[in-house]
Amino acid sequence: MLSHLDIPTDWQSVRIKDVAHIAFSSVDKHIHASSRTVKVCNYLHAYRYEQIDHRTKLDSGSVEPAEFDRFSLRRGDVVVTKDSEDRFDIGVPTVIADEFDDLVCGYHLAILRPRPDQIYPQVLAGALQLPAVRNELASRANGVTRFGLTLRDLGDTLIPLPPRYVQDRIVEVASQWAQEERRLLQIASAKQKRMRGLLEQLCTGRRRLADHESCGWSIVKLGALFHSRKENGHDGLAVRSVTLRNGLVDRITLERKTESSLSPREHLLARKGDIVYNMMRMWQGASGVAESDAIVSPAYVVLQPTCLVDSLFAAFWFKSNRMVHLFWAYSHGLTDDRLRLYAKDFSMIPVMVPENVDEQRAIAEVLKTAQQEIGWLKQLRELIRKQKRGLMQKLLTGQIRVPIAQPESADRSPA
Repeated sequence: MLSHLDIPTDWQSVRIKDVAHIAFSSVDKHIHASSRTVKVCNYLHAYRYEQIDHRTKLDSGSVEPAEFDRFSLRRGDVVVTKDSEDRFDIGVPTVIADEFDDLVCGYHLAILRPRPDQIYPQVLAGALQLPAVRNELASRANGVTRFGLTLRDLGDTLIPLPPRYVQDRIVEVASQWAQEERRLLQIASAKQKRMRGLLEQLCTGRRRLADHESCGWSIVKLGALFHSRKENGHDGLAVRSVTLRNGLVDRITLERKTESSLSPREHLLARKGDIVYNMMRMWQGASGVAESDAIVSPAYVVLQPTCLVDSLFAAFWFKSNRMVHLFWAYSHGLTDDRLRLYAKDFSMIPVMVPENVDEQRAIAEVLKTAQQEIGWLKQLRELIRKQKRGLMQKLLTGQIRVPIAQPESADRSPA
């Protein structure tokens, strides 16, 4: 329990309800025409982001006037998860960093509104991530398949409360680290935009690489470039899934765990270099290249490249706007959520492709290098984030003390 932590003698252990007003939201995801349209901070926003600002992509929803009055969010609010399938996912915080006119808190979340004379939002959010606090929240949660906190349990949870002048310095340090995170994010976003432009130009022939400008492009059907592979899987291979953003990934790495009762032989075999696509989401670009032999869902289509196409080039090429449009045009279904691109229809799609496979490989190498740069920046940003979190844990338990000039008065309120 937190009361057993070795915190400095001039610090306090306080209940959350003593330093913040708490409210549990009941706003659902439904949109009603007669209600006020709003932006909604939902569960995944709180779970994934350390802060919510004007750059955050938020969901739309609607609320009644009374709900807006009770659950609208202000700059400085801390939103936390209050229930989950995993008890250790309870109490995950995000800070509302900007002022919104129309943002409300969604269902499964709690609003913690810090008392301005007691605690900073960043200090409250940081305290909620301390291992001792998370363990206490988990121990208070009740449930069988889904665990949750009552208003009383959340309010009675203890957190460390440093003196105000110590909070000032902790927030200052946290802001410096957050600024570095934002800088890396801006660089990564700029490189992502540049890579997207390169992909659209190089994969359509609008921009040519210097050593291949004399090479021709020809129109062929995709059936000439790929053959459908329908081999059964076997034991000893990883199960992979197709994602929109990351291509083909190990199923166990997905945030949403999907269980399957199928045996390995009931899966499809994807060999190294094959392209795998989700026939129900190919119209959105859901495909990826197999970096090693694996097994995949029988609902997928596995494509074996011929000698006329480089598989890594194809993986990038299939993400271009032109190709995604063609996949949509050749898919069948009454509505978008029912569209399917079957292998036989895929094979009939006419495309323009570099005749020289060496040009395809050169294009793929350029895009792979750009992709690696973005990956390195994301890894660096994640490292900075982990280091900041570790530092905050030590600062918020007094294990590390930031040099502080003793204040003339400690009765100032946080801004």
